[in-house]
Amino acid sequence: MLTGIGFGLSALSARRQRVRRVLLPLGGLLLAMGTHALWNGSSTLGDHGFLAVYLAFMVPAFGVLTWLVVWTRQGELRTVRTELPAYVVAGWLTPGEPFALGSMRARRVALRYARRHGGKETARAVAQYEAYATSLASLRHRGRLGRAGTDFVTRERELLWELWHRREAARPALEHAARLTAPPVPYGAGWAYGPVPARWPAQGQPPYPAYGENPYRS
Repeated sequence: MLTGIGFGLSALSARRQRVRRVLLPLGGLLLAMGTHALWNGSSTLGDHGFLAVYLAFMVPAFGVLTWLVVWTRQGELRTVRTELPAYVVAGWLTPGEPFALGSMRARRVALRYARRHGGKETARAVAQYEAYATSLASLRHRGRLGRAGTDFVTRERELLWELWHRREAARPALEHAARLTAPPVPYGAGWAYGPVPARWPAQGQPPYPAYGENPYRS
């Protein structure tokens, strides 16, 4: 897990930070090796020594890693709620989708609805839709931070089309989840669900994305 965290932090670093991108995975690997060695070595310290190492290092490490998983998931959901509304204006998503895709409770409701009304294939399509939408939000977030590569537009187009191909199966489930988990709020001539982000684009804004060039040059 520590090695994976190192690779994850490296992937989030800007391309120009080459030293950081190399050292972070190596640092994660070294920490993992050190922790593993400590765990193995504790068996030579007797029962009390083993228990001391377990309580002093392993239990706190487990707690920190559990917190990190929860914190990362919450950050991912915030990114989804913040970045996806731009695609509502462009017509790729419906107004209720950013909230439903940015809430674990709403996602679970959507999956149950899809499985109950469409079976396993529909539920699988909804799960794939949720995964692609998360990747799209993450891509756009990296772009705003100057971390997107030269293939930003190509990758964005691919993710949007993956969503588009699954929209018939996913949209009824997500709209149902949004209605159940959040009160409606006025949006343009219609309604959206949940708190509208401060950066939600206004109606009439030029459609996004504008294909042809990368708006986020790294």
